[in-house]
Amino acid sequence: MAAQETDVDMNEWHCAKGNTVLSTSGLCTCIRVAIVGEYPTGCDGPDRFLVHISESEEGNEAATAMSNAVSKAMEDHGFKITKAALVSPDTSSEDDEYFSEWVQGVIDSFKKLTDGEVEVEDHDTNEIWGLEINSEKEIFYGPE
Repeated sequence: MAAQETDVDMNEWHCAKGNTVLSTSGLCTCIRVAIVGEYPTGCDGPDRFLVHISESEEGNEAATAMSNAVSKAMEDHGFKITKAALVSPDTSSEDDEYFSEWVQGVIDSFKKLTDGEVEVEDHDTNEIWGLEINSEKEIFYGPE
């Protein structure tokens, strides 16, 4: 059976399981986070989560909602994070202190959620990147 693909738009998050691919693209000054894991308890819940956020109220709400969903899966069903990746703009390519603080705040928040086990990759804000979690729960990111 072919994988079902779900595109995660700006300031949205999605979770999935089974044969579903989560992806997002067009990433310049946004932050994206991918989290995959498993349920040693046998729960049949979502095992992959992806968010694509901008520096906005909607973006912060999406990041909080995904973080809460992962936390709930951990607390209620024993979800264990096996890999997490966060792709962010390199703030040294921007001359905006507020933007730099926002990026660092998001990084810190997801480091806390993952007990520091998040792979952080930054890129120049002039580059367009993509991020994907495939149906095998592998995380891929890089220039488009």
